[in-house]
Amino acid sequence: MPHPFFDAISTDKELSPHCRLDIVDLPNAHIPKDKIKAIVLGADPTNKGISGEGLIQLKKVFGIDSEYEKYFWGPQLRNLKALNLSKDNVYVQNVCRNYFKAETSISVILIEYKICITFTVNFIN
Repeated sequence: MPHPFFDAISTDKELSPHCRLDIVDLPNAHIPKDKIKAIVLGADPTNKGISGEGLIQLKKVFGIDSEYEKYFWGPQLRNLKALNLSKDNVYVQNVCRNYFKAETSISVILIEYKICITFTVNFIN
């Protein structure tokens, strides 16, 4: 069953053209095994795949615990290791959980956050 986000966004003429409405399986958050010592927030799961071969749909944020972990989680993991942290003690989630038509960049980031904030506020209220 699709997340309620998709029903809401599909009716918005300004924002819906930027979203991949055909992908309704959203990556899950990574909940660590140990006590949470930090929170890592990604932008969204949109990607160009490995070596640009096309979008890879991830089951968990940044592909953690999958064959794609080293590609999408590797840069963050190196930073965490410098702080003596690992995926075993950090909670990880994307600010925007859905996929977009274009990979996150400065040109689309304001649209993405407008989408996320608009619909997050609507679901909370």
